[in-house]
Amino acid sequence: MDLAALVALVNDWGTVPREFDPRPMGPAPIGGAASVATPSPPNTDRSAASTNTSDGAGTSTSDGAGAGTSDGDGEEATAVADRLHAVFAAGDTADRAAAVNAMLTETAVRPELVLEEGSVTGAWRVPHAKDALLASAALALREHLLTRPDRLGVCADRQCADIYVDASPAGHRRFCSVTCQNRTRVAAFRERRRS
Repeated sequence: MDLAALVALVNDWGTVPREFDPRPMGPAPIGGAASVATPSPPNTDRSAASTNTSDGAGTSTSDGAGAGTSDGDGEEATAVADRLHAVFAAGDTADRAAAVNAMLTETAVRPELVLEEGSVTGAWRVPHAKDALLASAALALREHLLTRPDRLGVCADRQCADIYVDASPAGHRRFCSVTCQNRTRVAAFRERRRS
């Protein structure tokens, strides 16, 4: 799962972001896989979910990749999104690392090397397909925390609780979008004018 898909999952399905913005939820992750599921490779073990990670981000696959969504998928997406939101809201790197480590341990994710068309690629596997979504998100966060642990956050706008990944050159992002940034600036301007 790439970080953009992870952010979309949390912002679309998380309980806290939806309390502030009752927008319609995005499509449910299908069959325990990531937000954008791809067909399983022909040699995928049907008892476990697998993901290629040759690009470092990975694209999750599972046995249920072509199945329709169900209420269970939506409940699972909300539960995973809420756990991920807590990682972004954590005050320091140690808390974030502990939360991600707990997710990795819980899902029992296991790295593998896979030979595909004569080249070796990285992959991961979980014992139960239902854990693929959480494992995929935890692996993406693990990779991000290794290089930029302070570049995760929750929007600073009082009317929003969406998360973001700060990719700005300076690393000083505080808002999930320009809309929230402008709303906060306008509110501050009006407050100064009243004073």
